[in-house]
Amino acid sequence: MVRFEGSLGRGVRSSEVAHWSGTLDDLARTFRRHAERHAPGDDTGPQFCPSTFAGRRRRADLIAVHALVFDVDGKRDVLPSADFRSRLGPVAALYHPTKSDTPTTPRYRVIVPLAGPVSALDAELLWDALNNRTGGVADPASRSPVQHYRTPRHGAGVEVWQGEVFDPVGGWDTPDGARLDLATLRFYAKHAVHARQAVPWDSLDDAARAAATPDAVRHLDDAVEAARTHENRSTGAFVAGCRIGAVAAAMPHLDVTPWIAQAVEVYVRRAT
Repeated sequence: MVRFEGSLGRGVRSSEVAHWSGTLDDLARTFRRHAERHAPGDDTGPQFCPSTFAGRRRRADLIAVHALVFDVDGKRDVLPSADFRSRLGPVAALYHPTKSDTPTTPRYRVIVPLAGPVSALDAELLWDALNNRTGGVADPASRSPVQHYRTPRHGAGVEVWQGEVFDPVGGWDTPDGARLDLATLRFYAKHAVHARQAVPWDSLDDAARAAATPDAVRHLDDAVEAARTHENRSTGAFVAGCRIGAVAAAMPHLDVTPWIAQAVEVYVRRAT
């Protein structure tokens, strides 16, 4: 099993961290050991963060991100962990229920180690992509590479999901047949507008253009669907606009007018 790195904090209110390195099994043992030795809800245990730092746990001191964390709190949708795992695909991960987990509203955390370290920006792009693949059920706060997480309350619920190590550079074929890799995400990811990493269309060869176009169209469809299902119409419209704008900036040959019209229609319909 792959070794990866991270940090262990000294408490929920502290930004001081210590370097950690190990496997998913090692991390599971750390979680179980704390649960066995301390009372439920004890916040004195190690707070796990998937990043390493040159100083304190803050973005300015961040060295690299080594794992993605998905905190499923049940506020966006109710998704059993088995369904999350099915959507995620055969990827190695650590799972554990959180303290607010109930039989009717499953609440849990999934830690997905990466085959190699990535930057904070790349980690956020990867988080967005995998969160979309799993239904968008994770708490947006877990997108942050400096977020830390409390030790699980019950050690018995900690599980290591066996599978392939997620390699964002080499790429990964998702269960639905799509290709997921950093090079593609940097090009037409939904936050390309913020990342300022859109690749000029003229710099791509014919093969790259042919491969990118259907993925971009699928991405635009997803943007409109996300706006249609978002609870807050203003936020949904803003995010959809960013995604459509990102594709338009990166792929000027593609007429995005139909998707703009659909997004506006969704916004107006929900406003009345």
